[in-house]
Amino acid sequence: MNSTAGLLSAGDVYDDIDLRPDTTTHGGPAMPADTGSASTGFIVWAAALVFVMTPGLALFYSGLSRYNSALSLMMLCMMAMAVVSVQWFLFGFSLAFAEHGSPFIGDFTMGAVNTLDTHAFPNTAPQIPSILFMVYQMQFAGITAALVFGSVPERTRFVPAMVFVFFWTTLVYDFAAYWTWADHGFLRNLNCVGAPNYDVAPCYVGAYDFAGGGPVHICAGFSGLAYLVVLGKRKLIHAEHHNMVNVMFGTGILWFGWFAFNGGSAGAANTRAAMAATVSFNSNPKTIFALQ
Repeated sequence: MNSTAGLLSAGDVYDDIDLRPDTTTHGGPAMPADTGSASTGFIVWAAALVFVMTPGLALFYSGLSRYNSALSLMMLCMMAMAVVSVQWFLFGFSLAFAEHGSPFIGDFTMGAVNTLDTHAFPNTAPQIPSILFMVYQMQFAGITAALVFGSVPERTRFVPAMVFVFFWTTLVYDFAAYWTWADHGFLRNLNCVGAPNYDVAPCYVGAYDFAGGGPVHICAGFSGLAYLVVLGKRKLIHAEHHNMVNVMFGTGILWFGWFAFNGGSAGAANTRAAMAATVSFNSNPKTIFALQ
């Protein structure tokens, strides 16, 4: 495969995917456009599987809680996904993945999926349409918000929790995702932040986060810790896990979705996706045995 480091001109060709020039982004230079390659179908499948991880997480959390808190935990997880979906559509994706922005946060250029179409992001996901990349990343944002609630069962109210999710996604997740994955994010360009031509030509040499170790797991973990510190201890401390069937079923769904969570982060149906899926399969049993 012949790869390109920058933007495509009318004469450029990808050998393994159907890409055509497109000039709809900001009225600027030609961008690669994917008219329906295998990678598009692969990421559609991956987005669906990552979405399924959220109800899997809801089952997992509900089984580990007391019986009278199970339903509320499940609703917290699913409604967190709903709130994040609206936020992501309106402006969250634009803040997190804007092609033009400061080293710390994007802008509102792509708000309400404005300018998103068949063109791709050449430096982030060059083999799939930008509209599909937005949908895939929406699933990441949704399950990250839901992860936070594993730390506060039985001691958070529903409406304040949803308000928290909206502002947390905007002020924490979107910032961390931008730093890590966006074209001008300072972590992604750590080696050239402050260079004279940084605003127009970032170097893309810096921290490398393949599938959300920073924006997803570290942010959700520390945010859950901060959330429970603010809410305080439970009134009743117990070790009752009311439904281990839910725990097992939820774990299986999460494991199933993890193939797409990691494999889809390759952004294409390629060897890197296969390697990520293989690592997902081999690492999860070790985690389970360690927990035992």
